[in-house]
Parts: sequence; C-alpha cells; structure tokens
Amino acid sequence: MRVLFGPAVCLTAAIVAALLVGSSTHANFAGLNGAIIFRSERDGNFEIYSRSLVTGVETNLTNDPAYDAAPGWSPDGTKIVFEPLRDGNLEIYVMNADGSDPVNLSNSPGLDITPAWSPDGSKIAFVSARHGNYEIYTMNADGSAVVRLTNNLAKDEKPAWSPDGTKIAFHTDLPGNTEVYVMNADGTGQTNLTNSLGWDAHPAWSPDGSRIAFQSMRDGNGEIYAMNADGTGPTNLTSHPANDLAADWSPDGTAIVFSSRRSGNLEIYVMNADGSSPTRLTTNPAVDEAPNWQPLPATDDTDGDGCTNERELQPPANVASGGGRDPNNRWDLYDTDGDTTISLQSDILGVILRWSANPSLPYEPAYDRGPSTGPNVWNKTAPDGVIDLQNDILGVILQYQHNCLP
Repeated sequence: MRVLFGPAVCLTAAIVAALLVGSSTHANFAGLNGAIIFRSERDGNFEIYSRSLVTGVETNLTNDPAYDAAPGWSPDGTKIVFEPLRDGNLEIYVMNADGSDPVNLSNSPGLDITPAWSPDGSKIAFVSARHGNYEIYTMNADGSAVVRLTNNLAKDEKPAWSPDGTKIAFHTDLPGNTEVYVMNADGTGQTNLTNSLGWDAHPAWSPDGSRIAFQSMRDGNGEIYAMNADGTGPTNLTSHPANDLAADWSPDGTAIVFSSRRSGNLEIYVMNADGSSPTRLTTNPAVDEAPNWQPLPATDDTDGDGCTNERELQPPANVASGGGRDPNNRWDLYDTDGDTTISLQSDILGVILRWSANPSLPYEPAYDRGPSTGPNVWNKTAPDGVIDLQNDILGVILQYQHNCLP
C-alpha cells in the first residue's frame, strides 16, 4: 500500500532542513565511550584535564601548582591514576573522576611513573626507578604488594594491559633501539613485537585484544600505527608530516584518540580506528597530550545506544512533541538497512521518499513504525500500513539527532 498523499519535493527538503538543525555526530562516538582525559600546560604548568564528548566542556581536574601527568582511567571509569610531582619526586596517585580525594599509592623515594590499571581493577602496572633503572612493576590498586616484573639494563616503560589481563605490552630500548614488547602479566615470556629500525613506543591495546596501536618514527616522523597483537600487519594510520603521538582506543573500538602537532602545537585529535576522519578536539596555544578514554559500564546502558540510562535523550529543542526515550527500546529501531547506524541517506531519506509516494519505491514495512499510541510517538513497532509524518519521519529524525544528556 502506498501513501495516498504525496508532498512535493520542496516540502520534503524543508522538513529535513527544519528538523536536522543541530543534528548530532553522536554516531561517531557510539557505544560506551565516556570523557577523554589528558595533560595540558594551558595553566602554566601541567595539569590533568577532562573533555566531555557530549558538551565539549574541558575541566581542570588537578588544580595543583605541581606537575601532574600520565592520566589513566580505572576500568569502571570512576577513578583516575596519574603521576604528580607533589612529594619531592614523581609518585603514582589515584583520584576520583572529578579530581577529588587524591591519594599517594606508591610512596617510594624512587621515581614512579606511567601507571596503567588492570582490566579487572585489582592491580596497577607502573614504571619505577626505585632500583636505579626504569623497570615495570605491579601493585594492588591500594598500593600494596609491589612486584617487579622486568629486570634488565634497558629502560622498560609505558606498560599497557591486554583486555583479558593476561599480557602487558610495553616499550624498551633493550636491543639498542626502542621497540614494543609484550610479556605475560607475571613478567615472563618477553617478546619483541615491532622489530623495526625506527623508534616504536607507547603501545595501546584495542578493546577486543586483537590489535595494538603504537607511535613509530619508522617513517622519519611520529606516526600512529596499529598492528595485530602478535606484531604482524603494522599499518600507518595517520600518514601526516607532523608528529602524531600517544594513541588510545575508544572503549567501543571504533575510534582512536591521539595527540598531534599538525596544528602547530600538540593538540588532542580523534580519528576512526582505520585512521580516517581525523578531528581536532582541543584548541589552545598550550600543549595538550597523552589522552586516555573513559570506559562506561555496559550495565548502565540498557538499550545499547551509547547513553547511560540516566543520560537518555530528551526531544531536541526544535521538536515540540514527544517525551523522554524508553531505555528499554533499542536505539536502532529506525535502522532500516541493518548497518547499525541511523544515516541521512539510507534511513531518513528512505522514509521520506516513501512518504512522498515515489512510484519507483513501493511501500515497505521496514519504514513503517506504526500508529501513534502512548507517550513516545517515535518508539512504535507495529506497522499500520501508512508511511506518515508523525510516526515514521519524525521518529527516524529524532533517532538521527540522538545525543546524550550532559
């Protein structure tokens, strides 16, 4: 059955223009991705900042005259480890996600730097010079039970846990050139992954454990590479003449955040996991670097749309009708082609063309979301045989505009 009324193309265009004003790019950060933390020198000394990807607001978390650097999220996204110079030497500290209650975990006269939380939250790996050389250690999350994992004349730095907690990647200058290594979580089985003549460092595991991103000088300048977890298939993701440094994956694995000098000074950028669509996030004349992406627990996102339950969408300001979204309603209700993305071309225009009664595009139930009943008019699933404005077109546009509350 086709719709018996056929609006002109100009009316269709007007609807799209009116309702897509301020449409969100939330799909680029789909999944359980939280805020990005990084170190910044914008206040005259290095501080730990966070940036909300929902609002774009950047917040100084440390506000301390001492040097603060190397931030890393806990696996539940509620705490941050970092390295401050507050007690006469660099130590490993932990604080709440809002910067409150900083606590010294390492309390050692030796230098302690670059902490990384284990996936289960029980341990923290870090680098220490407490025995005269840069080595990798672990401790319990409360600072107890310190264990030395590496013991050689080289500098072993920047530990990164595999998602299953069984491996730790790191970089070392053991062979006379800085390379990315991997070892078992107890320090055994140390294996060179990169074997390159260029400087390779700062490994970061993908959330599924299949890939490792790292920074490399093998092309004459700093680039972000990714390789398989066994070291095969290294691929240059950035391919830019400026230095690109210190990458981290988004918790859902779709994007990579990194720092780059391509704007003239170090700023934070994000790109798709294949290196496409690099986008600048920070903009100021100071140094912004060493980003780390906050994971959000899956249990907080009932419908899997990337918004935690308490931050579910309310209707955009330019839409007069409707109520809050039901967190039990799948975000992809209007994903008519099954590509897990609400897109302008296939989903929104697909509905609008069928509403326009295009003779070459017959009625299809996939674009028909049923009669208007209940408080949430765009959350319908029962086809009513009509492609209409309120249920079908308004519904898919609201989903396309989907964003989380701050």
